[in-house]
Amino acid sequence: MNFVKVFLYGPLIEGGYDNSSLPIGGRMIRPLIINTKMYLTPYGYPVITLEEGRSKGYLYEIPYESLGDLDQIEGFYGDI
Repeated sequence: MNFVKVFLYGPLIEGGYDNSSLPIGGRMIRPLIINTKMYLTPYGYPVITLEEGRSKGYLYEIPYESLGDLDQIEGFYGDI
């Protein structure tokens, strides 16, 4: 099985209210800080931008075949 690494933050991380939605076979690898800025939206979930800053989250590994499932959870329906 092939895996892909993704940066997760907010509701999807361990202890987050949407963590149970993660694709089966996904696992947390380590905490991670990336050079972006995080904002809390009025809808109750955070977003990150490419502005200079520090966003805390986690590096996860999920099965490549489940990447589409993660897109659905996030509401992403397009091309990267």
